Amino acid sequence: MTNKNFIGLDIGDFNLKGIEIAKTTSGKLKIVSAGMEKLKRGYSFNDLISTLRVLLSNLKISHNRVNVSVSGKSVISRYLLFPIMPKQNIIKSLKFEFDKYVPFPMEECVVDIDILGKTQDNKKLNVLIVSAKKEVIDEKLRIFNELNLIPNVITTDSLALSKIFLNSSYNVKDSSFALLNIGCNWANLAIIKKGFPIFSRDINIGGELFTRVISDKIGLNLEKAEEEKYSLSLDRTDIFADMYSLTNEIQLSLEYSKKVYGLDEVSCIYVSGGSSRLSGLEQFLTDNLNLKCSLWNPFASFDKPADTSVLDESYQELILSAGIALS
Repeated sequence: MTNKNFIGLDIGDFNLKGIEIAKTTSGKLKIVSAGMEKLKRGYSFNDLISTLRVLLSNLKISHNRVNVSVSGKSVISRYLLFPIMPKQNIIKSLKFEFDKYVPFPMEECVVDIDILGKTQDNKKLNVLIVSAKKEVIDEKLRIFNELNLIPNVITTDSLALSKIFLNSSYNVKDSSFALLNIGCNWANLAIIKKGFPIFSRDINIGGELFTRVISDKIGLNLEKAEEEKYSLSLDRTDIFADMYSLTNEIQLSLEYSKKVYGLDEVSCIYVSGGSSRLSGLEQFLTDNLNLKCSLWNPFASFDKPADTSVLDESYQELILSAGIALS
């Protein structure tokens, strides 16, 4: 039992995912345990807590200091350039310019900054500002209090994606990549330029949207529509029209990153999340973005437990929780 192990909880709207990761004496990462539990539709807070208890019991976590993430419209990340100065001075400066970067009053938010390093010419600092409305953080704290867990780190989904990627064999420092995690209600996008995150955002398009369209168009209940979703072709524009909206938002983000951050050619967009299982998704994204898009499995280079069934069956869904653990 060691507090050096990293534990991450991905509290989604459809599935709850958890993972514990250790670092071996050689410095290699090892999956200690991983798991996933499905939430019932229309779940209550008590349902959420009871399902989390089942997940944590199955994981047999070694300590109660756990990482968690937030995402959605109440969470804002900004990558900014500041003159070289102490972090305290950046914080003071931010108080006077907060409304330039975040569309919420500062007193309603929990704000953190991280100095990522100097620019290549050593003249400015790359600074990440993350802001979340207090009620979003309070909701996570309420969950942790019910479960007798201690919040170790509260990160964002997009930052967690960057974290797992930068700790994987997929990270090639002289190349640039985009990471797309398509969850139940939100898609998380992160852009990596030569080993450094430069952009992240959440897009309000996820798998549940397509489930409900299928339910309406074909006349299935939501449970049957969820099953049917993975067998339908993305060419069904009457059902997957919003997938084109997603690719448009990704394209706009890439163009913005080229203009503002000097993003060069993107080598690949790596896709994860439950909706990465949609039939033909890799080819659809590749064709509509004119970029190579691929599923990825960062766990391939990790040491693993004796029972790998959960990882083998659900690695796409567990990628985000691993990033949360490593944050």
